Amino acid sequence: MGEEWVEGTILSKDKMRLVSLDGIDIEAPLTGSILYIRNNDTPGVIGQIGTLLGNQRVNIANFALGRAEIDRHAVGVVNVDSSISDELLSQIGRLPSVLFARVVQL
Repeated sequence: MGEEWVEGTILSKDKMRLVSLDGIDIEAPLTGSILYIRNNDTPGVIGQIGTLLGNQRVNIANFALGRAEIDRHAVGVVNVDSSISDELLSQIGRLPSVLFARVVQL
């Protein structure tokens, strides 16, 4: 994978927010464990990801989405309350519409 363009803002002390990924508007907290996903903008992706996380008892704290109208791609930023195993990340990455999935720990 190449470069990613990320933009954020600080609203107040200890309140950092992501506001853009590669020019796609998205708004999410920058804290803790984050699942970053890029996918084709097709129905069912949110449900599939939520189901995989839920089956492994990973609680979603925040799920933010943004999409690019031009190329029908979307980005997802999922803040979770516990760690995501390598196996779970691999399962998410194998979903048909998911282009890639990464975990970021802040």
